[in-house]
Amino acid sequence: MIKKSCQNSPFLNLGGGVLSLPPLWGGYVSLLQLLDMERIFLIGFMCSGKTTLGRLLAERAGCGFVDLDEYIVEQQGKSVNAIFDECGEAGFREIERRALHEMAESEGRAIIAAGGGTPCFFDNMEYINSRGKSVYLYSTQEELLRRVEKYSSSRPLLKGKSRDELREYIAVTLGRREKFYNMATLRFDVGALMNRDDVQDALERLCLLLCI
Repeated sequence: MIKKSCQNSPFLNLGGGVLSLPPLWGGYVSLLQLLDMERIFLIGFMCSGKTTLGRLLAERAGCGFVDLDEYIVEQQGKSVNAIFDECGEAGFREIERRALHEMAESEGRAIIAAGGGTPCFFDNMEYINSRGKSVYLYSTQEELLRRVEKYSSSRPLLKGKSRDELREYIAVTLGRREKFYNMATLRFDVGALMNRDDVQDALERLCLLLCI
């Protein structure tokens, strides 16, 4: 819901675009309803909070939530690690592309958490922006390293890497991917995300950015 702090201005800044707002009946209106927009895509590097914040954001906005990797696992009947092992990254990216189109074309109003590499292959980022609004969940490399270290064993591209190797992987991979991430409608600094208070703070700030 749009908070009262958003009511004083007749305009809403949406990542370089300005939208004129209609009267807010009763002081509140859902941003998704206001834009007649069915989807918000959350993009960003692995462990940037797309799934965690996406679920909470969908709950707050009163709409559905889809995690693209979880959808792929359910659809394929095997883990992302297993798909990488059997098909390689190229095979996984083809599966991911098809899943993205299925989700974007079948889901109604929803928050969709893309995979970390999803925007960087084929024309996925252009497609995402054609199907809704996108938000780049930005984190510094040091913040990403702290989070990635916790989950590296479950990530197919990170298995077996030392801390120094993880640091180098993040620097190199983020350097390649950020030009795609920066194509998003909005950019949001998620902050630390190391505990419940951090997550709650990020959620409140994200809701404020989206006026939810």
